[in-house]
Amino acid sequence: MIPFLTDMVIEDFSFQAKNLSFEITRLLNEENIDLIARETGFVQRKRKLSGFEFLDMLLFTQFNHKELSLNDLSIQLLLRYGVEISSQSIDERFTDLAVIFFKTILKRLLKKAVLQDRKQSINFTKFNRIRIKDSTSFQLPKEMKGKYKGSGGGSSAACIRIQFEYDLKSGDILDLSLNPFNVQDTTNAGETINEINSNELVIRDLGYIKIGHLMEIQKKEAFYLNRFHSGTNAYELKDGKYVNIDFYELCKEMKKNRITCMEKDVYLGSKEKFKSRIIIEVLPDDRYQERIRKVKQKARKSRRNVGNAIVDYNMVEESVKKSSSWVVFEPNDANTWARVKAMIVNYLTTLWRQGALAGPTPEAAFFVKVGLGETMTPLDILEGRMNIEIGMAAVRPAEFIILKFSHKLQEA
Repeated sequence: MIPFLTDMVIEDFSFQAKNLSFEITRLLNEENIDLIARETGFVQRKRKLSGFEFLDMLLFTQFNHKELSLNDLSIQLLLRYGVEISSQSIDERFTDLAVIFFKTILKRLLKKAVLQDRKQSINFTKFNRIRIKDSTSFQLPKEMKGKYKGSGGGSSAACIRIQFEYDLKSGDILDLSLNPFNVQDTTNAGETINEINSNELVIRDLGYIKIGHLMEIQKKEAFYLNRFHSGTNAYELKDGKYVNIDFYELCKEMKKNRITCMEKDVYLGSKEKFKSRIIIEVLPDDRYQERIRKVKQKARKSRRNVGNAIVDYNMVEESVKKSSSWVVFEPNDANTWARVKAMIVNYLTTLWRQGALAGPTPEAAFFVKVGLGETMTPLDILEGRMNIEIGMAAVRPAEFIILKFSHKLQEA
């Protein structure tokens, strides 16, 4: 059995099929559907069962899709079209060409939907293509776990991930593929990077983004537009040296000067640097509070303890600075770094348990860095500087707001 038939055992498929059937009949008539069947090779000569009748047999069935059998379909064809065909002959129609036939119909429908929804005011002249990609997933019967492995656990032994990409300019469907759920979006991005051509704009969410992918897109003389992962280091060039940008301090400065939005040229990459441009926008207080409300609501649903705490980064910074002020009398060595880190981790774990930080685990909710090679150079140690870096996720797990500060200790 091919995936399209097996997927029909999903409990709510009948409802979805009716919606799809309506869209198909609204946008494609019987003649067009039969033409697609011949174009794809699904129907190669005049047969008992036409492409339209095959599609109609599956989507407009009077039977419950969950209990659907080949014999039911045989009876339906006889009653509806007077077509006498055995259940074995129907089963033989479910081939790779049937999959191509279905996918082609879906692509035609999706293209029409894209072109109808597209805003005509968008200027398309600069780019050859505007590639927009995303994925969705849903569970399958456990019997399909050999082909479409899920994330694990009893409730998701089998799960499918559908990759969908289209060109906003032409409406063409560039990707409509079925994959096991455990093939992540970042993997797909790497496997399909060679499909991107020069002068194309690539728009994707963070799930597809790695620094290496962005570098490859630039090398192809293409463009990208996506959110900037808050845990990513960005650098600016000063006096011939790459200096890490402190976004927390930058945003404080923007608020102080009442700057709501700014563009900045930066350099990305840990080893090999490449130039990029970012747009920085200060989140209005009402939207910030709304995000915090959603975080707390999500925490309640996951049965985590939620207090009245709302992350105030100024408060966290001042609290950590004051509570770690004792280090100024200590040597700037590994023992002191470990004690400072443990103290801050305990404090942030408490905030996380109160629901003030986002993430299923403390590791996803925050991080603490202090020490040689992480936040300090040998020169820092010689000059008595202990640099501390803290990342906290208030809205989404693993998307961190970064705090950085220093203590002046004894010089080595």
